Order: sequence, then structure tokens, then C-alpha cells
Amino acid sequence: MTNSLTLSIPIAPVAWARAGVSMRRGRAHHYTPHDLRAYKDQIRKHAALYLPRGFVPWTGPIRANISFGLPIPASFSKRKREMLDGTSHFGKPDRDNLEKALLDAFNRVLWVDDSQVCSGCTLKVYSLSPFIEITATRMETL
Repeated sequence: MTNSLTLSIPIAPVAWARAGVSMRRGRAHHYTPHDLRAYKDQIRKHAALYLPRGFVPWTGPIRANISFGLPIPASFSKRKREMLDGTSHFGKPDRDNLEKALLDAFNRVLWVDDSQVCSGCTLKVYSLSPFIEITATRMETL
């Protein structure tokens, strides 16, 4: 039984977004924004490629250490882009919104529900090649 998994996903991180609302026949209809839905689908497809065959989503407490490599704005000069590569990203999007979208994408894939993630740390850095890396570890229960 695997107690730790590391996945490296070569896509740009997307932050969680509030559900949109539209009116249909006088009733409010809530929907997940298209960008967020596409991002979650991409995460799930990538995970399915690299998880061991017959993998069963984990139950119990989980530690998730996450690194987000966020794209450097194209408007920055080449010199500034190269200087920023690998440095801390301390602007928008918020760390918790990035985590929320990623952890939710792994529901019923890596774990049963993202509420099981009870420990871990997250790092946001600028990157010339955007990425997401997650190391999930099953924790022992008392």
C-alpha cells in the first residue's frame, strides 16, 4: 500500500472562483465557471495517468505539501522574467484559493474528500514554465 505520492503537473495553476448565477425561467441557476471546470478536469486526467493501476482513493487524514509555479506576466522584460524565475510569488491569486481549487479537483481521485487534508504547507513561486507539484502523504490515525 502506498503511503506517499508525488505528482508533477505541467499546467498553470487556477484559483477557485465563486459559482456564477444565471436566471432561468425566473429561478436562480448556479454553475461552476468554465475555466475552473476545465482546470479540474485537466488535473483529474493528469492524475489518472500517473496513479498506480487500481488505485483506491485514500481515507483518513492526509498531509499535502504543494508547490505552485505561477506564470510571470508576459509584459515583463526578458531580463526581469529571468530574474523572477523561482522567486516567491506574494500577489494574487491567494494561496488558499489556489489550494481550494486543486484539493477539490482530487476528490474521489486521490482521496475521498478534500476535508481529509489536515496538514501541509504551500509554496507559490514565479516560474517561466508554470507547474503544480503535490506530495500527498497518508497520516497515521491515533
